[in-house]
Parts: sequence; C-alpha cells; structure tokens
Amino acid sequence: MATTYARVRDHDVLLFDADTRHGALPLRAGVLPVASAHDLAVTGDPGRVEILAGSLARSRDGVWVLPSGRTAAQSAEMDERVYIGAMDAVYRHFPIMITDCGAGVATPLMQRVLSGAHCLVLATTATADGVQTTETAMDWLQRTGYGKLTKGSIVALTNVSSKGPGLTLDEARRRFASSCATVLAIPADPHLALGSYLDLDELAPAARAAVTQLATEALGLSLSA
Repeated sequence: MATTYARVRDHDVLLFDADTRHGALPLRAGVLPVASAHDLAVTGDPGRVEILAGSLARSRDGVWVLPSGRTAAQSAEMDERVYIGAMDAVYRHFPIMITDCGAGVATPLMQRVLSGAHCLVLATTATADGVQTTETAMDWLQRTGYGKLTKGSIVALTNVSSKGPGLTLDEARRRFASSCATVLAIPADPHLALGSYLDLDELAPAARAAVTQLATEALGLSLSA
C-alpha cells in the first residue's frame, strides 16, 4: 500500500512500525533502520522535513520507514508513551501514514493507534479460524467505542488460492456485510511468499491489481472519515 501511494501520489508517505515483536517491516521495505520510534520520541519534531529525513530510512520507491526499534529488545519496549512521542515528531510532515500493528487490539498501545486512525485494514487468512478471530476483533472494536472506525474498515483476505480450501470471497462478504466497508482478497503470489523485500513489479498481475484496489479503497475511506 505504501509503495503504491509513493509511486502515484505527490505526497511523502511514512510507514510506521508499531509492532512490539520487532516485525520485518524494514526487511519488506528493503531498508536498513536509521533511528527508531524511541529515538524520535526523545528528539521530537525538528520543524523541517529535511532535518527529519536524516533519521528515517527511505525505500527505493520513496517510502519513508520508521521502525518500532533498532533491536528486538527496543521494539518490545514500544508503548503508548513512545508511540505518542514519535507521532508528535512526524505527523505534520507526512500527509499519508500507514501504521503496521502487531496482533491484538486490546492493549493501550493499539488503542492509542486506533484512536488516531482514519481507516483500519484487518488482514486475515481465508480460513475458519482466521475469519473467526477477525469477527471477534471487530466485535470488540464495536463494543469499545470504535464502531465508526470499524464500519469504515477493510477486511483483507490474504494468500487466497482459487484452488485451495477456505472461505470464498462471496462467503466472507456475507459474513462481514454488516460490520465493515468492504472485503477484498489478495491472491497467493510466489513473490509475496518469499517473505523478503516486496517489489510491486515482481507481483503477478492479479496480485498487483488487488493491492492497487486495496490502496485505493483505504485512501478513499480515510478521506471520507
């Protein structure tokens, strides 16, 4: 999504990692971490994006990347205070920001992330347990004050194979019809399965089209929010 925006829109795009498990975001973006959210929470907003750029990694497609930590231990210490401090340092400079969250939505950190989000994308597998977990999360969100955000959210079924088992897109749309804005399917793709640097140009046409649709829907819902 971030790469799609960076390629087609004249805006700076930030990919913010809020995963406390030291996620693979820098690897997937093809960058080496420079500063972390912890570092920016301490230094604050320098006032100019040109100065801030020295603390951020940038992918070959122009996506700015801010990891939760430079080490696993630092990522594990990512909390609400660090998130707020880092967000205060960057939010004025990036019209489009995508926050990559860890699993679970009930922690104080994730609730803080949700409170500032304009659109939520819930990625899940097209399996019974994946869909059930997503339904549970959406029910929790609706009952804890995030009903409007949930209604404008997207459920993205990942690694969907036309020949494999699991829920069809039509079945999933019926399951989530009353709780989210739309349900999209991202087809299984050999390049995505590598788990390494994600190059849009290496995706098969069907996966590339699905990713573009996801990016389009998410930005549209964000603007309408």
